[in-house]
Amino acid sequence: MQTRFALTVLIFVSLLPFSCTDTRRPPPADPAPVVILLGTDVSTFDPQIPFEVESSYVLGNIFETLIEFDSSFHLLPGLAIRWTNPDDRTWVFSLSQTAYFSDGTPLKAPDVVFSINRLKSMTHSDLQAFTQYIESVRALDDHTVQIMTESPVSILNNLVFIPIMNEKSVKSAGEGIGEKPVGTGPFKLVQWDKNKKIVLIRNEFYRPPTRVEKVEFIIHQDPETVLQKVLESKPDITMYLPFRRIEEFESRRPQDLHLVFSNGLAVEYIIFNIRPTIPDMKGKNPLSDIRFRKALAYATDSGEIIKTILKGYGRPASQVIAPEVFGYDPSIRPVAPDLEKAKQLLTEAGYSDVELPFHTVEGGTYRLENLLIEQWARIGIKGRLKLWKDNKEMSHALSSGQFAVSVQGYSCTSGDASEFLTFGLHTPKELQGHGTGNYAGYSNPEVDKICESNLQILKPRTRLEALQKSMKLVSEDIPYLPLLITPDLYIVSSRVKWTPTVTGELKIKNISYRQSATMERSNR
Repeated sequence: MQTRFALTVLIFVSLLPFSCTDTRRPPPADPAPVVILLGTDVSTFDPQIPFEVESSYVLGNIFETLIEFDSSFHLLPGLAIRWTNPDDRTWVFSLSQTAYFSDGTPLKAPDVVFSINRLKSMTHSDLQAFTQYIESVRALDDHTVQIMTESPVSILNNLVFIPIMNEKSVKSAGEGIGEKPVGTGPFKLVQWDKNKKIVLIRNEFYRPPTRVEKVEFIIHQDPETVLQKVLESKPDITMYLPFRRIEEFESRRPQDLHLVFSNGLAVEYIIFNIRPTIPDMKGKNPLSDIRFRKALAYATDSGEIIKTILKGYGRPASQVIAPEVFGYDPSIRPVAPDLEKAKQLLTEAGYSDVELPFHTVEGGTYRLENLLIEQWARIGIKGRLKLWKDNKEMSHALSSGQFAVSVQGYSCTSGDASEFLTFGLHTPKELQGHGTGNYAGYSNPEVDKICESNLQILKPRTRLEALQKSMKLVSEDIPYLPLLITPDLYIVSSRVKWTPTVTGELKIKNISYRQSATMERSNR
């Protein structure tokens, strides 16, 4: 399970006209459900608690938001068909009058007010940060909502991540809301066998009706046996397959299953704990010396990692965000391996025979960690694996700085660099919620300033330049060493048509059947 975290962003879009097609008759459906294989079960069907990749695959088809992303992070109307910004702190949203919850209740402005205020009060929610700039929200009439912000700031991207719930159903369900979802999305829940299967059927009140009538999510949590499961059951879409299994899949691949790749957002990077002193290392921490970190950077070969670990798939990373993210600086290039420069820096800094603990969670293959240890041995750095027993121990160690080096990954799902700036690069400030993921112990006043001020910059070009400056500062300081950008890998059957997007969303309404496969099934 991968938790995702995102904050606000400023993107201006053209408002698109909203139209509906003739919806009196649903499209013909393949009688067999679409089967989707997941690696982790949904933790809860309360959409305002988790911010997890696997949960989003399901909940994103039951609940909707005021604003949506298209496949390239451009903003589109969702439940809000248009909006205005009458002054720099006021946003007015006009709601769709054709949106209905799956119980037949029409969407009304009080539902939006309830949903946002509910999330603002949920201190235990992964999503609460999306409401941090919202000062007040009120219904102007049944289909108009006004949101006031504390300061001049865009909240449009935040609204992409705030699910709208039905006030009556939430209050009626009480503590059982996590198992009784009622949303305006194209599907509704009819079965949940925990850690085994989730079944959704078409929401009859959703317009226009989806091509798919029924969806079965199969949960298979063991990555070591997932390939065998895929080959035996042939799901229509498999959402995860370890890269080390690609060659085996290709050699055993049935004719009706195909590998599909899309550019991903997940940047894999090394965290250097740059605090002056750290456990497991006597005296001064060599990682606090920029020369030592540069030496490790020159000794690291991302090309070898991509070829060896990802079987040639993936892109070298030059910074902690992917090129598709607003704020990416194309002038920053990945560090080219140079063992002589690395050795020279170590000599200048006076480091020799350094033993460097490399932390990771127990139970993995450690292929990436061992390859990095092998690369660093070429300049005389002795890496050794140290294992955390589980993710809980890892989270505690990362947050408290009780580690030396670790590989982690992050997907900037908001499509904006300010997300990682606030989460992973700002000097930690508990009251403001800044730097909760700043595991490196990094602090740069100039980066902090950009983080705190960029959202108030109204000119997109000026704001882009500010974010790019922060990326350049971080790349020079090297608290993190970007390695690669992992592509999204799926297995898709010939029965369905589906194009994955860089946003990583799974929108079942965009899945259709290939005509030949549908006709073949109907003739049986």
